[in-house]
Amino acid sequence: MKALFCTDGSEISFYALDNLENYCKELTIDVLCVIDWHFYPMYMSYPEQDFINTYDEMAIKVLDHASKTIKEKGLNVGELKKAWGSASEEIIKHTKKTKYELIILGSHGKKGIKSWLGSVSRQIVNNSQDPVFVSKETRPNKKILLTADGSENSKFAIKKALSLLNFKDKDIQIITVMEDITNLPLEITSNKEWFNDYLKKRNCFAQNVLRDTNAMLKEHNLKAKNEYTLIGSPSTTIIDTVEKEKIDLVVMGSRSKDKLSEFLLGSTSKRVLEKVKSTVLIVSPPHTET
Repeated sequence: MKALFCTDGSEISFYALDNLENYCKELTIDVLCVIDWHFYPMYMSYPEQDFINTYDEMAIKVLDHASKTIKEKGLNVGELKKAWGSASEEIIKHTKKTKYELIILGSHGKKGIKSWLGSVSRQIVNNSQDPVFVSKETRPNKKILLTADGSENSKFAIKKALSLLNFKDKDIQIITVMEDITNLPLEITSNKEWFNDYLKKRNCFAQNVLRDTNAMLKEHNLKAKNEYTLIGSPSTTIIDTVEKEKIDLVVMGSRSKDKLSEFLLGSTSKRVLEKVKSTVLIVSPPHTET
């Protein structure tokens, strides 16, 4: 399996490697270090040679440290690469040129307006077709939460996670979130016959989601320790469960790639990515040509 580790040399970026080590051993990792020009004065047409040499040397040291760290973890080192420019743009550009089964990066967990405008990790998730493994801190890496909603994207994400990572001897938990009936119009809920039928179908659907997810686990000789069928907003409910149960890794599918909706509202996966301290594996739906 081939993966790309993106690092700026910070300790946080290496947390992702620390966490991944607990889930994957058969892995060849390319390393990409991006030197960001954004802080260089705009009135300078191009950085001076001394500036270039200084940061080029820094990039080489970062790549060397990453290479040694990967080897110490018993993983294979692939290509060591450096780039210049916007971190998110260069990483996205690189993943479009080279196909990876996993992108590994750390997140500084920006708050407020910086998070709203989009962190590097969020931009990678928005624009990459490859699964993205994002860490903000080192974790015990024992408790896994599989998020399931019955959609094909959700099923694909869980199957992909099970094929990429080793969950043997892990505490696996499944969560599915049902719609909150308080959001339905009164005109509809006042129809008792329709309402009772709706509740029956909703509960049946949730049970089918759990059954299908357990079947996927069984194919890998795995079994869920706990199952949660909860009611409410998917993002809020998942975030609350992650914090309450002290989850180490959240597995999620990603849906919309529509830029406007992502910018204004943000999908469930992006909201979870921004709010939780746990590592998050986000898997985009399979790419289809139109």
